[in-house]
Amino acid sequence: MEKFVSLIAKRYANALFELAGLSGSEDEVFGDLLKIRDFLAKSPEVYKFLVSRASSKTSLYGIIERIGAEMGILRITRNFLNMLVEKRRFGELEAIVAAYDAKLSEKKSKVRVEVTAAREMDGETLQNLKRALEKGLGKVVSMDTRVDPSLVAGLTIRAGNRIIDASISNYLKMLRDRLYQASEKNQ
Repeated sequence: MEKFVSLIAKRYANALFELAGLSGSEDEVFGDLLKIRDFLAKSPEVYKFLVSRASSKTSLYGIIERIGAEMGILRITRNFLNMLVEKRRFGELEAIVAAYDAKLSEKKSKVRVEVTAAREMDGETLQNLKRALEKGLGKVVSMDTRVDPSLVAGLTIRAGNRIIDASISNYLKMLRDRLYQASEKNQ
């Protein structure tokens, strides 16, 4: 999902995207980035070691090579990860992945949409929602879904910088605000 992405992360992602584009491996590189991100999410001690300024760059390069070889990561991606180590920017990896994803989606005329619902939605409802979003946005939609019971009922949709809030909690908040404003006028 589109989160705050630093200018630095965007620059690194754009550079990697352009480099991957030279060999037509944009999708494979993105897959590599996701594998590494997911591995590090499950191995916080490895991540801490990779972002630590106390760790020697030589040992960090070794870790990248070992992990990369075991996971079948492309050389271009391993070189990029080593460059992040060299520049001490490994802490930006999550933001770089998000920026790379946005760039890849833009190229493919795709948009990532975050849907938050009050309850779990069944497959048919998700497919209907996806079709409606694709029709409305004019792009291929990739959906991330979450459940947030505090919405009471309904859902919120975030597509890029657009937000649609069709939740009961938002409706109740707006109703409360209107009632408060009306009572202020009557006093």
